[in-house]
Amino acid sequence: MKTWPKGLMIGIVLVTGLAACQEPLPDQTTTETGNASDITTTVVPESTFMLSVKLATVTKEQLDQKFAPLNIKARTGVDINRIYYQTTDPKGNPLRATGLVIVPTIKIPRYPWISLQHVTITGDSQAPSNKPEEGIFEASQGFVTVVADQIGYGGTVGTLHPYLYKNAYPKVLVEMLRAARTFAAANDINLGPLFLRGYSEGGYATIALQKAIETQHSGEFQLVASAPAAGPYELEVTAVKGLALPFVNPVNLSLLTLSYAEYLAPEMDLNKIFAINPNDVRTTLNGSKTYDEALKILPVQTAALFKAEFIADFTLEKPTTVEAITMRRLLGENSHFKDGWVPKTPTRFYHCKDDESVPSAATDYAIAAIQALAPAAPVSKVVLESPDPAKPYRHASCPLYYSSMGWFAELLNASASASQ
Repeated sequence: MKTWPKGLMIGIVLVTGLAACQEPLPDQTTTETGNASDITTTVVPESTFMLSVKLATVTKEQLDQKFAPLNIKARTGVDINRIYYQTTDPKGNPLRATGLVIVPTIKIPRYPWISLQHVTITGDSQAPSNKPEEGIFEASQGFVTVVADQIGYGGTVGTLHPYLYKNAYPKVLVEMLRAARTFAAANDINLGPLFLRGYSEGGYATIALQKAIETQHSGEFQLVASAPAAGPYELEVTAVKGLALPFVNPVNLSLLTLSYAEYLAPEMDLNKIFAINPNDVRTTLNGSKTYDEALKILPVQTAALFKAEFIADFTLEKPTTVEAITMRRLLGENSHFKDGWVPKTPTRFYHCKDDESVPSAATDYAIAAIQALAPAAPVSKVVLESPDPAKPYRHASCPLYYSSMGWFAELLNASASASQ
C-alpha cells in the first residue's frame, strides 16, 4: 500500500499560486473577493460545497510532454481546482475538508466523471490538493475527476486519518461528490455517468464508496462501473500472516493500529502493542512526514516494531490478550465482503501477481467471496504477471495502474452506440 507508483508519477509543475490554497478559509457566510475567474463562493442549501480555488490550467501539449515516458497521450488540457467542503470526522466533529476537481478544457454537452480514491499517503505535502498528481491523467481523457484529500490531509491536517476503517470512507467521499456536483453546476458543467477507481488504499476505499452508493445513494448518482485495484480487501488473515514474517511494512501497520485505537477501540493500550514509544509512532505519522520519510524512521523488523508478546498472541488461532483479541476482531469487521453485500454495478478488480505489499490473493479472495454469495454477480478480475521473472511487477510498478480507463471508455462507447 505504498504511495504513487514509481515510474507512473506525473510530475506536473503547477503555477506558483499553490500557496494561495493554504490561506485560512473564510466563514461559509462571507463573500470572498478577488479574481472572479479564480475564486468562487457558493452557498447552496443541502450542499457541502464551500469554496473553490483554481490552481492551474495545464495544456494538452504540456500534458503530452509529461505523459511521453508512459507512452500515453492526453485528449485535452485540464483545469485543476481545489475545493473546500463540509464534513465530519468519525467522531462527529465538523471539519472543512478539501480535494481536487479536475475539469477537461474541452467543451462537451455532458461529462462523465470519476471519483478517484488516492493511494496510501502519510504526509500532508502528499495530499492531492497540495500536490496534484492523481486524477490528471483521467481528466486529460475527458472525465471530470474528483479526488478527495480525505480526513487527515489538506484542510483537515491535524486529524488522524481513519486508515482502513471502512465505515469512515463513505461520508467524506460522498460529501466530496456532492460538493463537486455543486461546483460543476455553478460552472455550467453538466455531469453524467459516474465511475469509481482507486489503487492500494484507494482500491479499499473504492469498494467502501461503491457499497454506500449502491445501498444508500443509488437515486443520487448514476454509477456505471467500479475499478478497485490492488486493495487490501481482507485484513485479518493478511495481518496474521504478515506479523509471522521477520519483516513488515511498518507504515501501513502502524497507521492502521493508530487509526483503530483512535476511532474504534480507545481502550487498547498501545504500549502493549508497539515495541517502540507509541508517541514516536504518532509523531512520525502526524502528517509531517511523507510516506518514504516515515518508512525510513519506523523499524521494518517485525520484532522491533511490535512487542514479542503481542506478536505471539496475535498470531494464535485464538488470542487471549485484550489488545490481540480487539485487533483481530476489528480487522475482521473491517474486511470487505463479509457482510453479505454483493456489488450490483459492473466491478473489475485489477492486481499484479507479484505485488509484495498487497498480495494478489486479496483480489482472489474478493472475487471468491462475492461469487460464493452470487455466482452471476457482475464482477471480474485482471491479474497480470511480468513476462520477465527477473523483473516482476511490484506494488509500485504495476502497469495496470491506468488500465481501467480503457474499460471505462469501452463502456461509454457501448452506451453511446446503444442509444443511436
